[in-house]
Amino acid sequence: MSHPLRAMVQEAFAPLGVLARATEHFQPRDGQTEMALAVADVVSHALGRAPVVVQTPAREIRKVAWCTGGAQSYFDAAIAAGVDAFITGEISEPQAHLARETGVAFLACG
Repeated sequence: MSHPLRAMVQEAFAPLGVLARATEHFQPRDGQTEMALAVADVVSHALGRAPVVVQTPAREIRKVAWCTGGAQSYFDAAIAAGVDAFITGEISEPQAHLARETGVAFLACG
């Protein structure tokens, strides 16, 4: 039987093309319930390195935004668009605080 977190991660990544294909390899760890860490596992598999994750525990992730490079300045716009997670190359201190305050997960993958 498939882990419910696997289906949720696949649904969140479905519109993202290459990253969506990375969900095929995602298997939640025993007892894993943190959605942002599950998303980080998918990104880590796709890129071959672990991202820096700033998250609020137990938030469900349904809508993911991503922008290549150092796009941390677009985080405010992503929050305004209603995303649950934002993936980009770099993070700055203000975005880390904003991620914690808003509950929107920030994954820096650069």
